[in-house]
Amino acid sequence: MGYSISIKQGDMFQKQDVTFMVNASNNLLILGSRVSRAFRLNCGISLQTQMFQARIQHKNLYQGDVVKTSCAKAKNCLYALHGVVIDGKNVVELQHIEQILYNIEKEVQNYIKNNLLEKVKVVVALLGCGVGGLNVDDVVSLYKNFFSRRVTFECEVVVYGYRTKEYNLLLKSFV
Repeated sequence: MGYSISIKQGDMFQKQDVTFMVNASNNLLILGSRVSRAFRLNCGISLQTQMFQARIQHKNLYQGDVVKTSCAKAKNCLYALHGVVIDGKNVVELQHIEQILYNIEKEVQNYIKNNLLEKVKVVVALLGCGVGGLNVDDVVSLYKNFFSRRVTFECEVVVYGYRTKEYNLLLKSFV
């Protein structure tokens, strides 16, 4: 049991069936650029509507928090997990990404338990490396350490490196 990792390059919304796809979000849950833009393009305006409703429900969101919605029009994904990377006031720190990973893990555990499943699939990009300005090497190291831990469930994690440099670094680190 535990995490199994695969590395891919390019568009996270490639044809693959996944349980959770992770969006790097802001604390207002407004779809913006980079990963969020891919969500906007693939999931449609109904995703943004769900995110606004979730924002009202959660009131105050902080870096490290995770909010779950459906993936709306994206046919190959059940749920989006919106990890709050940016809040507009504070610098993005590696600890925020680590907190997002732990919160994703809680969502996965709850989903497996509540649906009596054996395994789920999560797709995630390198959170915080775009607008957040985090060092790619640091985030890759965090992912490697986090997903190397033993857990009591099975989860396939697909980590995407959008650019060739990120992809090659991920391959080198996870092989």
